[in-house]
Amino acid sequence: DYVIVAAMPYLDRLNRVCGFLDIEEKENSCRFQRRYFILDTQGNVLLWYMDNPQNLASGASFVGSLRLTYISKVKRALHSLLFSNILTVETGIY
Repeated sequence: DYVIVAAMPYLDRLNRVCGFLDIEEKENSCRFQRRYFILDTQGNVLLWYMDNPQNLASGASFVGSLRLTYISKVKRALHSLLFSNILTVETGIY
């Protein structure tokens, strides 16, 4: 499982939800890493990068990803992102 907290998301020029998130990759470690994310609903994936891809070297790729089908409560999560500017997502394969 991952615990992901996104703060201050916004819509980019391609109408994707993006911004910075804190991700705890090891459950209960209490160690979060700040990453830039893009929530690609058309591609059905949450991608995260070391920084905004516009600031990275040409050809830099994402450093992590989750298929949206593996995220519990996606609709509630999207609603939370857009209307409260914070998101906590617990993931797992169900």
